[in-house]
Amino acid sequence: MSKVITEKREKYANWVKRVCDFISQIGPQLNLPVGAMQSDISEAIENDINIMFLGHDPHEVPKEDYKFEDGDYIKERFETGNPCWGDRNAKWPIWKNLRDNFISVYGESSLMDDTKHMVFTNAVFFTGDNIKLVLDQIGTSVEWKCLDYTNELIFDILYPKILVCFSVSDVFDKLIKTINRKSENKLTVHRFKPYNIKHICALTQYNGTIILGIPHPSGAHGIFGSLPAIVRIINDLSKGDKIENIVATKNLFLNSQEKNQSVIPRIDKTNIVQQVISSGYLEAYEEKNHRYKLNEIYGITITDTRKGYIAIRHIKYDYKGYANTQDKEVLAIKDMLKGRKYNTSENAWIGEKTFSQFGNNDNEIIERICKEIKELKEVIQKM
Repeated sequence: MSKVITEKREKYANWVKRVCDFISQIGPQLNLPVGAMQSDISEAIENDINIMFLGHDPHEVPKEDYKFEDGDYIKERFETGNPCWGDRNAKWPIWKNLRDNFISVYGESSLMDDTKHMVFTNAVFFTGDNIKLVLDQIGTSVEWKCLDYTNELIFDILYPKILVCFSVSDVFDKLIKTINRKSENKLTVHRFKPYNIKHICALTQYNGTIILGIPHPSGAHGIFGSLPAIVRIINDLSKGDKIENIVATKNLFLNSQEKNQSVIPRIDKTNIVQQVISSGYLEAYEEKNHRYKLNEIYGITITDTRKGYIAIRHIKYDYKGYANTQDKEVLAIKDMLKGRKYNTSENAWIGEKTFSQFGNNDNEIIERICKEIKELKEVIQKM
């Protein structure tokens, strides 16, 4: 065994020990089952990783069966993977759907079957039957701690050539945010809709690894018709195609002008929300609903519901007594917001402003919202 492989195994063993110590410490409080590594990494750890697949958490256990059990099997899970790994090609929609399309498009599926050069794991080490239930139980601090460990595994130990994140919002964006928190230079993220895909894909590169975010391949979000295109993108990247070429040739021009030139170009609300979130200006207080701090009292929500809008109110929002919190400071904020063309109200948002008020295309709206948030934080923090 070469010195490089020995050092890699030692680094991974040390990582597993620290993760297991963390799990054993926090697990009894959470009372959630543990599961992260899906593939058997014992052989892949000795080789270059051509491709790595990253889910959020394994979704393995129904809520009624939630139970934390400490023991050696936790360490074993990180070494030999999921005991049901052998069923993946026939029974796991998250895996089967993507692999079947590799076979359909290329007549083979070497990328997903080459277990000597492939890893499939999850960003979060605790599991349940859906993301929301898991996140509600573990909280954001534990989620981000898991992401820190996962970030270390990917970029300090395994160094995959390509990392495919199963979900843009739940996995890709959170991983990028973890990277950006530790880096002086923020990553440039390309978001695009290839081949009429319903949901946005995302691409960036970090530390020699190409990172691709795709809609969750289980089929829960109508992804079936998009999988052939996604397979082609993954394959092109594996053959060395550059990010710029992928984005340029696969993009359906999210901001393309309608044939009727008097019509405002279409905007992609979800893209706007995700780009603003990944800008680095925001600290979450309720991340699952895209709510972020302006200071310790007031927060801003960024949402793609209705026409898409940003809105401001107290972080500790009281539905019953909110009309009674319209003090002098709130009235001053309202006056300031009215000057910025916000709609205000007595018992809902202090101020609300639609995406279309910021511009006519995604890039313009994203840039102006980021600028607005930065200025709002400065003004409100001085009050």
